[in-house]
Amino acid sequence: MTESRSVYYDSDIGLEAYGFRGLVQEFPCHSHDYYVIGFVERSRRRFVCRGEESCISPGDVILIAPGESHSCHQFGEDPLDYRSLNIGADVMAMAMSETLGGDKLSVFGRNVVPDGLSVLLLRRLHRSISGGAPGMEKEELFLALMARLIDLCGLSHRDSTPESSRIKDVVDFLESNYGEPVTLDLLSSAAGISKYRLIRAFNEQIGISPHRYLETVRINRARKLLAEGMPTVDVAYSTGFHDQSHFSNCFKKLLGITPSSYGALFR
Repeated sequence: MTESRSVYYDSDIGLEAYGFRGLVQEFPCHSHDYYVIGFVERSRRRFVCRGEESCISPGDVILIAPGESHSCHQFGEDPLDYRSLNIGADVMAMAMSETLGGDKLSVFGRNVVPDGLSVLLLRRLHRSISGGAPGMEKEELFLALMARLIDLCGLSHRDSTPESSRIKDVVDFLESNYGEPVTLDLLSSAAGISKYRLIRAFNEQIGISPHRYLETVRINRARKLLAEGMPTVDVAYSTGFHDQSHFSNCFKKLLGITPSSYGALFR
C-alpha cells in the first residue's frame, strides 16, 4: 500500500487535522504543547503514555494532553491508517468552557478509550475540515465530540507534569534557551545536582530525557515560526538546529510530516 500523509489547518475553529495512510514510521517518546485527539482506522500499534502501555486498534480513540510524554511503535506487519486533530490550549479552553463552564484547563482521565460514537464524530469532523465545510458545522461536531469524550473519560485537574523544583528549573532553562547550544553541564548547574542524578530525575518526572525534551521544545517553537511564515532554513537555525537537514529529520520524526508541508498550510 502506498504511504500518504496529509495535514489541513482550519482557521474557523483553529484545528490541525492530520491523516496518515500506510504508515510504518514509529514515533519515539516525546511530548507536545497542544492536545492531540486521534483514532486508528487500520492496524495496531503499541502506545505508551504516562508510563502506561496499551495496544491500540481500530475503533480506539487516543487522547494526549500537553506535556504528556508518549511514544507509538509498530505492532505486527500491517501499516497504520490514522487520523488526528491537534488542538491548541486556547481552543481547548474554549471547548471545555462551553462544555463544562469555568475556565480551568484539564487533562483527560484516560489516554485510550474504545468508542464507536467518538470515532464517528472524529471522522466526520476530520472530513469536514479537509472538505472545507461551513464553520458552524465544524464547531458543532467539535463540541459534540468534546462532550462525548468528557462523559467517557472524565477530567483531571492535576498538573500535566509533576515536576520537582529542581527539574522545574531545568525545564524553564530549556524553554528559555532552546535556540542556544545546551550541554548537560549547563543543565546540571541549573538544577544543582550531578549529571547522572539530573538525567535520572528528569526521566522519572518528565517521562523523557533532557535531550528529547529539548528537541520537543525546539519543534514546538518551529511550528509557531513556520505558521508565521518564516522560511524553513531560518526556522532551523532560530530553533537551535545545526543544519536544515537535521531540523527536517527531527520535525518529521516527531510530527510525521516535513516542515515545508506544515508551513504550506499557512500560505
